[in-house]
Amino acid sequence: MIAFRLLGGRLFDAFDKGRIVVATFVVIALGHLALDNLPGAWAISLVAIIFGVGMGMGQPTFHGLMFEVSPPRFRPLNANLILFATQAGFFLGPVLGGALVVRWGYHGYFLFSVGLALAAAFIGILLTGKRQKYPA
Repeated sequence: MIAFRLLGGRLFDAFDKGRIVVATFVVIALGHLALDNLPGAWAISLVAIIFGVGMGMGQPTFHGLMFEVSPPRFRPLNANLILFATQAGFFLGPVLGGALVVRWGYHGYFLFSVGLALAAAFIGILLTGKRQKYPA
């Protein structure tokens, strides 16, 4: 994830952040789909690369997008709120994921994760055309 972000940092700045975030959710959905259908233990590294690419291009871009679309007087607040939301997700994700595995098994968990990531991508598509940029 870190290597991907370092190598592609300038390249990401040339593309629309909203579209990168949407692509991130699609890549993460593909990662969950691949993880649910592993052909063997050898494929775990491939899935790790898929998730690394998804998180490497998505998380920093999403934070940058939040800063870009925020009115200047709310940028510090929104930057802190997106960090808080990310950290809450790092805690609640495994907790809720574990509960889903207990309830629906791994296959159900992966299907839920694919659906959730695709729903987020769809919402991103709807919002990408409606966002307003504020000058720095």
